[in-house]
Amino acid sequence: MMDVFVDLLFDYAISPVEKVFTSIVRMTGPLFVVAFYYLMWRHTHAYLTIICKVLRKRLGLTFGMIWTTIGVVITFNTVFNHLMAMIIKPGSPKDLANVEKLRAFYKERRSRKDLTIARPRDQSGAFSFEGGNERFEGVSPEVKALLMYRSKTTENLKQFWQRYCTKCNDIKPIRTHHCSVCNQCVFKMDHHCPWVNNCLGLENQRYFLLFTVYLFLGSAWYLLTIMSIWNHHVYIEYRKELSFLFILNCALLTALVLFNTFIWWLACVGTPAVDFWAATTGVKDKDFHVMNYGMQSTTDNLFITFGTYKLLRILSPSLRNIPLTGLEWSFLASNPAYYGYSDDK
Repeated sequence: MMDVFVDLLFDYAISPVEKVFTSIVRMTGPLFVVAFYYLMWRHTHAYLTIICKVLRKRLGLTFGMIWTTIGVVITFNTVFNHLMAMIIKPGSPKDLANVEKLRAFYKERRSRKDLTIARPRDQSGAFSFEGGNERFEGVSPEVKALLMYRSKTTENLKQFWQRYCTKCNDIKPIRTHHCSVCNQCVFKMDHHCPWVNNCLGLENQRYFLLFTVYLFLGSAWYLLTIMSIWNHHVYIEYRKELSFLFILNCALLTALVLFNTFIWWLACVGTPAVDFWAATTGVKDKDFHVMNYGMQSTTDNLFITFGTYKLLRILSPSLRNIPLTGLEWSFLASNPAYYGYSDDK
């Protein structure tokens, strides 16, 4: 009885704090976005109006043009991936259900086309393709088996699934977490980021990962650019502006080294940040063994995140569809014996 009283008291104490926190994050998100593009504008303006005046003399015409082109490529990729991470929804059961309705209306079918790429295990334990797509060549048998469920719909899952979110009153598949800021469940939720004013999940995590990489490269590039004109009279003339940008990029570069190392490590091991912190604190989902069902390969995890396992394609700007819908892990959990799991695990 005392435990119940303590739990209720804890809920009443935490709930107002959580509401205040989510309201603050929700309101400040647009301010973070404006601040980011303001800083991007200051960097661009300083480069065009100050640095370009002396860059040719310091680097030479040919190398100066090459260096500027590198900066343009980095800037484009930074802005592109930031916009995509901000605009594209992370993916949720409600959004997927709406997509299925639109697909049924326009294409007379609810699900993606069945790839027919994998058969059940034969005596050798191998999977085989049946007219497969070259996009899926090279991935492991476990991923090929998971792709068998990509044509399943939310209606198929509701026929036997018992887990529902108490906050949004909708079905809650495995690897789905409720974001209090967005007020919806998110597939493979990583975290809610105010810098993109969006939740990061299955559909848009790849853009955030690339955004942080190109932001890191851009900071390093800008630092080297400023250092190339360090002793020039133009730097002395605009010392206040260039010193501010130099210090800002030094701080940003230091922070991004640590942050990129952490989030890319999570991406390579296939664990979203919310699951990582839950596991670290000992709060694991009851289907934790299904969520981490043995895909130890970095190739597999990057393929699920980016829709490809080739490095050049991963780093290139793209609007490709990711291979999964977010429901596959739930169908996996409904038949764990197929993957070598038993109910006692």
